[in-house]
Amino acid sequence: VMGHESRFAVPPHIHFDSRAMQPQEAADFWRDSLSRSWEMAIDTNHAPAFQAEVSMWKMDNLIVGTSTFGPLQTRMRREGNIRQDQLDHYRLILLREGEFHCDASGQEVSLALGRFVITDMARPESNASCCKSSILYVPRDLLDEALPRPLRLHGASPVNAWGDSV
Repeated sequence: VMGHESRFAVPPHIHFDSRAMQPQEAADFWRDSLSRSWEMAIDTNHAPAFQAEVSMWKMDNLIVGTSTFGPLQTRMRREGNIRQDQLDHYRLILLREGEFHCDASGQEVSLALGRFVITDMARPESNASCCKSSILYVPRDLLDEALPRPLRLHGASPVNAWGDSV
């Protein structure tokens, strides 16, 4: 009803859009903002200027988001990053456009459109991507409790409901 306050609470939200900055300033800000969790390189030699648009919402214990970025970014998650940010979550990346390649402690995955990969934020990972994606962060204890049995999820990219991988 117009004129009345909404009864629905808006979940906490962050939004970043690089178009509000100069490309180099935006790339530096992007790299710095993720530096606790990732070591990052951005390929600006043979590609268009850096661009990124990210929205993330905190919904109870889950973090849900969308991202669009390019050109190709290479990220490394090392032991030092894991100790620094202490994220004890699984991350699910659903590829909507572009490319996403991941090495999750030796489990290599290259996503096709509409496919997803799960990574364990408490383990090392490297990835290279230039894409549009949807992202879900799930606390470890929440997902582990929901699973019928312990599963190795780092680098899992199931193709069906039984969890078979390619």
